[in-house]
Amino acid sequence: SLPYTVPNNPDHTIVIQSGSVTLNSDHSYSIGGTGTSDGGSPEQVIADAGTYSLSGSTVTFTSTAHTPLTYTATATSTKLTETVPGGFAGSTNATFTIVLDKTT
Repeated sequence: SLPYTVPNNPDHTIVIQSGSVTLNSDHSYSIGGTGTSDGGSPEQVIADAGTYSLSGSTVTFTSTAHTPLTYTATATSTKLTETVPGGFAGSTNATFTIVLDKTT
């Protein structure tokens, strides 16, 4: 849930306050997250874009912003649970999980 403090960032305290994923009909996507770094003013703290594919409830994202990078999410009718690379927000963790609620 938000706000979410990115784990194990050795250089900054990154707090994600809001985030979104947009999945387009042409199978392109964009991800953005706004938050703070070291308690400063709100700014974009995570971002990605690329293409996605869907197989059952698994969404596979292939980044064109951070190549070569592929990661997955599990979709339900109301949520998208993403396992994102730690490097998106400076974490030394290989991955961390973000859960996003579906909106229209």
